[in-house]
Amino acid sequence: MTSSDYVALFALGVSAAALFITYRFNERQKKFFENQELLNRTLQRKEDAEVKASRQAELDANFLKIGTGYRLRVFNRGKAAARHVRVEFADESSADDFISSDVERKFPLEVMQPHGSVDLIAAVSMDCASKYSIRLLWEDDHSSSNERMVYPTI
Repeated sequence: MTSSDYVALFALGVSAAALFITYRFNERQKKFFENQELLNRTLQRKEDAEVKASRQAELDANFLKIGTGYRLRVFNRGKAAARHVRVEFADESSADDFISSDVERKFPLEVMQPHGSVDLIAAVSMDCASKYSIRLLWEDDHSSSNERMVYPTI
């Protein structure tokens, strides 16, 4: 073997090592791009969910004890305004525990802003139910017919 053969053999080894290193680098880069694609899809889903949540109102209701009486507070904990808010009691006996003129005067409510609320006076006595079934109906930027059943307890 001559010196040129050794140089050629050395060059072949260097080329093989470079080829192996390039292959490993490309594999790592491929995994990096796959992870980046996964991250982009995840961020896009999160962004879509945030946009959807920003267009939705989320109504709820619970009882508050104020002094010796109770109030049913209907509130919007969503990020969008609720329009045409209505309250329906599941059974007539439940509706009798609230002052009907107060309910009729306040509902249907034209607009309930985010973090807004409306209180209804509850005429609570010893023979009243301790759990109520109430249907909340409203419209928002996301949907024109939202509905939620809530079961507030005293």
